Amino acid sequence: MHRPPAAGSGSDGGIGEGAAARAVTSPQHGEGGFAATTPVAARGGKAGDGDDEGIVSLYRELEHLELALLQERQRINTLMEEKAADKEAFTRDIAALESMLSHACAERDRLASENAALCAELARLQVGDKDQIRSEA
Repeated sequence: MHRPPAAGSGSDGGIGEGAAARAVTSPQHGEGGFAATTPVAARGGKAGDGDDEGIVSLYRELEHLELALLQERQRINTLMEEKAADKEAFTRDIAALESMLSHACAERDRLASENAALCAELARLQVGDKDQIRSEA
């Protein structure tokens, strides 16, 4: 990570060359690099230890935000991988259920056909019994 240059020791109370040498680096949008620097004096502030502490504090916050961003990107990647795995499992489960339904329908049709054949045989036997009873009488 880019750090601002150390403060110079200006004899003019911190508004001269020392203040101009002390710069605040702002993040450049896009690549995440650091491009623009603004001297402390140009920001309307006084150069001094308070500014250094403020800059350090800003860098700590920036590092914290970069870490949070990295963690969120990792979480997004994990969630996307889980979503892809869930989609694969869903597709696989649907295919298995369709296969099971197909087998169940085929079994149902076979049993319906067998039932119809047995009902016809039963009816034939019942008619045969009636014929036998009539012939005996």
